[in-house]
Amino acid sequence: MSTYRGPEPPPAAAGPAADDARAAGWAWLATLPRAASAHAERGADPQAAMRGLLAALGDPHRDLRVIHIAGSKGKGSTALLCEALLQRLGQRTLTYTSPHLARWTERLRIDAREADARRAQDALEAVRAAAGRSGIVPGFFEALTATGLLLAARAEVDWAIVEAGVGGRADATNVVTPALAVLHGVRARAHRPARADAGRHRAREGRHHQAGRARHRGRPGRGHRCHRARGRRARRQRARHGRRRPRARWHPGPGRRASPGTATARA
Repeated sequence: MSTYRGPEPPPAAAGPAADDARAAGWAWLATLPRAASAHAERGADPQAAMRGLLAALGDPHRDLRVIHIAGSKGKGSTALLCEALLQRLGQRTLTYTSPHLARWTERLRIDAREADARRAQDALEAVRAAAGRSGIVPGFFEALTATGLLLAARAEVDWAIVEAGVGGRADATNVVTPALAVLHGVRARAHRPARADAGRHRAREGRHHQAGRARHRGRPGRGHRCHRARGRRARRQRARHGRRRPRARWHPGPGRRASPGTATARA
C-alpha cells in the first residue's frame, strides 16, 4: 500500500516524450467510432465486443476491486471524493472518468494524479494490438475503458474507481463486477434518443441504468434520490389527502398567542 501524497499531487509527466506519446495515442483514438455509431450494430448483446477485447488482453479486470459510479449528475465529483478518501486510508487507486478537457490521459488518474503519458500509451498500444488480433473494432469509449482497466491491473492498485459513460446496457463499463455500486439519480431526458419508441427505450434503459449496476455482488450505495420516486410519493400523497399535506409550522404553545397570519400544524 502507498502513503498519501497530500492534497497537491505532483504534475503529470511533461516534455516532448510525453507529448509524443499522447499524440500517438490520439492518432488512433481519433479514428474510432463514437458511442452512437459504435453501438449501432451491437445487437442484443452490446457487451460482446468489450468482453472479447478484454479476453484478448487476458481479462485484466477480473481481479480488480471496483467502485462503479453511474447516474446523470455528480459522477465525477463522487469519483474524486472516493479517490481522496481511499488515498487518506493509504490505498492505491486508479480513477477513470470522462470526458477530458485537453489531454486524453486526463481520464486516467493513478494515485490522485494524471497517469504518466508513456505508461498510458503503452496500455493503449496493447489494446490496439488486442483489437487487431481479435478483429474487433472498439468504439472510442470502449478503447479507453479497456486501457484504464489494463492500466489498473498493471499498476496493481488496491481500488479502481470507474465512472460510467452513456449508461444503459451498451455502456462499456458494465463489464466490471463492482465491490460497490454508487447510483445517482437518472434524468430520463439525458438518455433518450430521438426516435418514435423513445418511451419504451427510456423505460428499458432507465431500469438498466439504475438497477444494472447492482446486478453483481456489488453493494449498492445511494447517491441523489431518484426524481421519479419523489414524484410517485407526491402523487400518492395527493390521492390520499386530496391535496398536499401542510407543512408543520411553529406553534406558540399553550397560553400564548400566535402572530397574525401564522398557520399551525394539524394535530
